[in-house]
Amino acid sequence: MWNRREYRKNPDTEKRVARPNDRDDWVVREQSDLRIVSDALWTSVKKRQLEVEQSFSHTTTNRLNKAHRPQYLLSGILECAHCYGPYAIMAKDRYGCTNRKKKLPTDHLGGIVCTNSKTINRFELEERVVSAVPDNLLGADNLDRINRDIKAAVARGQQRAVVEPERLRTEITAIVTKQKAIGEKIAERLMAGHAAIPALDHMLDELEHQRLTLASQLARDAINSRTRGDTTP
Repeated sequence: MWNRREYRKNPDTEKRVARPNDRDDWVVREQSDLRIVSDALWTSVKKRQLEVEQSFSHTTTNRLNKAHRPQYLLSGILECAHCYGPYAIMAKDRYGCTNRKKKLPTDHLGGIVCTNSKTINRFELEERVVSAVPDNLLGADNLDRINRDIKAAVARGQQRAVVEPERLRTEITAIVTKQKAIGEKIAERLMAGHAAIPALDHMLDELEHQRLTLASQLARDAINSRTRGDTTP
């Protein structure tokens, strides 16, 4: 892409300022000779990047906080009732609206900064929340039901850990067989002097994308299995 922006000098600061051009003025052209990876690999990597981004994007302060344990009982689960932004520790042991402190404009408030200036002591808020939990939530009957649900979930996970890898390997083998068949077909046509068929190349790209996706899932399952301490291959 070319001509996406133009640079002009600010007469007051004598510095260059980038200004976006209209999209109609952009110059867009395909240059396949500059490609260094296949579409299948590019798609697979971008999908993985989105998965990783979703794991770290919604946090109270910065993108890496999701990799850490919550510091307080209610860390990361409170939101402002006015702007729906995160409610986090603002001063010593006091919760407040993060958007207001950072003076961030909010779209659904018309672009203004949140006006909620209320704060609350962390210990008082935690006591309110804990005291609001119904007593029967921790009753013996409810704990028995929770234990049964946990055992059933563990059993389902163990069964899946045995069946799922074999299913993925079978699908990968079937895809590789199809890729070999299509590749042989393309080679036969080229040796016979026939023109290439773009649809066959597209089928190979699609199959390679499917194979990479299944292989990535199989690798993740293997890592999760070792993390849980499973003995299944």
